[in-house]
Amino acid sequence: GAPGTANVIYSAWTDVTYTPVKNQAGDTLYFQANINAPKLVDSILQKGEIKVYFNFGSATQPDIIPLPYATEIMPAFKLNKIELTALRNYSTVTENGVKYGQYRYILIPGGVLGRSSVNWNNYTEVKKYLGLKD
Repeated sequence: GAPGTANVIYSAWTDVTYTPVKNQAGDTLYFQANINAPKLVDSILQKGEIKVYFNFGSATQPDIIPLPYATEIMPAFKLNKIELTALRNYSTVTENGVKYGQYRYILIPGGVLGRSSVNWNNYTEVKKYLGLKD
C-alpha cells in the first residue's frame, strides 16, 4: 500500500442499535451503544489512533462526519469495543430498503512518531489517504 497505511484496520459500515438509559422515574437520560472492535488491542489504545465516523446518509448518498459529533455522539475506547453515548437515538434505520446511520471505525497502530498531512476529521481525505473501499 501507500506509505503510512501499513497495518491500518478498518471496519465495514456497521449497523448500531442504541439503548435508552433511564433514571428511576423512567425518564430517558441518554442513549448508549457498543461497536465490537476485536482488533482494538491495548497497544492501539496506548500508542495508536482510533477514528469513528457516522454516516447520516446512505451508502449511495453519504453524509459522513467524524465522532465526537459536538456533544451529541461521544465515543469511548475500550479493549475490543467502542462505546457510544448519545443525547438522541442515533441507531441505524432502514427506510424503503435503504440503510441510514451506519458507523465505521479505523484503527491505526502506533509506530514511529511522525507527521501526517491528512485531516483525520475529513472522511473523504482519510478514505483517499488510506485507500478505503466502501
